[in-house]
Amino acid sequence: MADDPENPDQVEEEFSLCKKNTPFLYDLVISHPLEWSSLSVHWVPLPPVPYTADLVFGVHKLVLRTHTSAVATDFLMIADAVLPTLDSDSNVAGKNEDLVIPKVEVTQRMRVGGEVNRASCMLQKPTVIAAKTSGTEIFLFDYSKREENQQEDECDPELRLRGHDKEGYAYGMCLHPAAPQDKVLNAMHVYEAHQSVVEDVSWHLKNENIFGSAGDDCQLMIWDLRTNQTQNCFKVHERDQLFVFQSL
Repeated sequence: MADDPENPDQVEEEFSLCKKNTPFLYDLVISHPLEWSSLSVHWVPLPPVPYTADLVFGVHKLVLRTHTSAVATDFLMIADAVLPTLDSDSNVAGKNEDLVIPKVEVTQRMRVGGEVNRASCMLQKPTVIAAKTSGTEIFLFDYSKREENQQEDECDPELRLRGHDKEGYAYGMCLHPAAPQDKVLNAMHVYEAHQSVVEDVSWHLKNENIFGSAGDDCQLMIWDLRTNQTQNCFKVHERDQLFVFQSL
């Protein structure tokens, strides 16, 4: 039983050992239990807001998601991470009598249709979050238009993106003119060249017409919207495996 990874006593012992050693490894560690597991975490790329109760701290935003294995309702979640500012000293307790800080607190829950495979913010407008679920649609939410601490009863995104006919994972976001109808935007073009699953897609950070895709066929492909054709194709692996394309 001691070698069983599902043994709760062993898990608790390893967790306690990890917590005991964290002061030797990190300046600050915050542990926050979630009701359901989140397979990823994404920092919202916005500057922190001063924590009004104590200016030693700043409030950062996090994007979390639920993975309930279809036994409960799934949500895209926004959390506030109250962390010491760069100018604060080592006394992270600050001047406030609130002993809970530093802390992480979920402040918004947006219902989605299915488990969220991937979620991230749009760099050009960080309050807009895309969520790719176990279904065929991608949901776009703007958390700045939603009230905090409000439980949503149905999936009602600002926009639904359609074009997939199966579950997926990869997507990339870039600002381009579009004309959605009834909060739905269908695919404008389908790019077909990969011979296997596409694992990641990313737009060029300085050229809105260029994006890249990476797949299990070991290929990295560069695409141009002006021609809707591949501009370059590279074999970057000898065996299929997950890898990420990120432009510079």
